[in-house]
Amino acid sequence: MYTSHAVIALAIFTVSLLVLSSLVLAYITIVKARDMRLTRYMNSFAQKNSTLMYVYMTQGGTSRALVPHNRRTFAAAEKLLSDYLQIAHSDEIQLRAKQFAEAHFTNTYREMLLSRKWSIRMNALYHASVFGMDNLFEDITWLMNSPKCTAQEHYQICKLLIHSRNSSFIQSLIRLPGDLKAFNYRQLLSMLTNDQFDEALAQFHELPMPIQHSFVEMIGILNKYEQLDFLEQQLFRIAEPAGQSSELRIKLLKSIAQLGFTERAEQYSKFAASSSWEERAMTAKLFGALRKPELVAPLTELIKDRSWWVRTQAAGALLNMKEGKQLLMHIAEHDHDRFARDIAKETLGLHPG
Repeated sequence: MYTSHAVIALAIFTVSLLVLSSLVLAYITIVKARDMRLTRYMNSFAQKNSTLMYVYMTQGGTSRALVPHNRRTFAAAEKLLSDYLQIAHSDEIQLRAKQFAEAHFTNTYREMLLSRKWSIRMNALYHASVFGMDNLFEDITWLMNSPKCTAQEHYQICKLLIHSRNSSFIQSLIRLPGDLKAFNYRQLLSMLTNDQFDEALAQFHELPMPIQHSFVEMIGILNKYEQLDFLEQQLFRIAEPAGQSSELRIKLLKSIAQLGFTERAEQYSKFAASSSWEERAMTAKLFGALRKPELVAPLTELIKDRSWWVRTQAAGALLNMKEGKQLLMHIAEHDHDRFARDIAKETLGLHPG
């Protein structure tokens, strides 16, 4: 009796599993077929209307054929406009794209921003950012203040506010969650105009620590020489020898080294004696960029450092000095420190040992 019940239960489970699998397969098939039809329609729409879009973007005057009137035409017009912006970047074209999007996409995006689905809200934010739509400010402010707003949504909101030159971009940066990737922060900062960069830098200490770090890095990456005083003010203001400030000091030293000059070289000696090997390495790199004779002495000490990377940076810095090869050759042949001799030989392309 027990065996027959078990067999029946197994049969019911098997049939249920088969039915469920069939339903899932049918759903996937339907969705895939729907997506394929939409893709074919969007491609056909682009072929028929790409010339009209080109005329509008270059001369103005919207054709009725471009105006979306249902879900399919909306998706097609959105993609065509987005694709066009990937190959054309003039201010005039960007303005026309913004005007077209605000005229024909606004209501749909407002509905999407109210959706419970994250993917739908993100899609609206992404395209609104691409088109630079600033007429959605109240809607995205509401979303930013909503508990359902995720870090990635906040990131897209920042991109939109920066792109549309909205003055609230600073507040969005200040409130930006600190758990995004460093790449995301640097990408946001790379979008800033010079005026926006300066405006945000004026509120540097109100920004989350990850964005502070990215700001410092971008000054070096973008070669913003006019911000050297700012970097040095931050560097010499930090007094703590360790902790969070140590990571910021490392990035400050790195950016200053990338800029490659300072009139306060003597004040960097304390970083050459730091307990942090990263700070000593960045200091050695900076000394190499400065190429001042008075920095040879601290570099000859750093080439004996216990950290291989510090020794490498010091040797490379000495090579940049006047008569650098002779300096390294002397170290390679006569220095009492074996590690210093080896790194000098390695830098000169000689066989260590």
